[in-house]
Amino acid sequence: MEYTKGEWYTHHNDYNDTYSILANGSSFSLAKVPTYVNDLREEKEEAKANAHLMASAPELYKALQMARDLLFIIAEDHVGGLRLSLSVCDKALASARGEE
Repeated sequence: MEYTKGEWYTHHNDYNDTYSILANGSSFSLAKVPTYVNDLREEKEEAKANAHLMASAPELYKALQMARDLLFIIAEDHVGGLRLSLSVCDKALASARGEE
C-alpha cells in the first residue's frame, strides 16, 4: 500500500470551520477534520492539533523508518531491549501501512 508522497499540510476553511489535510500543493483534500462538534474552544484547539498531527504523518513515518533501520543495525550487537524497540517500530510501521 502506498500513501500520497510529498509534503502534507493543513488548511483551515473559515466557511465551514474545518481543517483539510492537503498534499503536494493540491486542492484535493486527503482528509477533513471538523471543529464544530460542540462549538467548544477546547474541541477547536484539539481539532487543529489533530489536523497538524495527520499532516505530519509522512515525516513521522520517515523518521520512524530511519530509527527502525538504525535500531536493527545496533541490535545485531546488543540483543535485549533493542529487539523490543524493533518490534514496537515494526508494529507502528505496519499500522501506518494499513497492515494491522
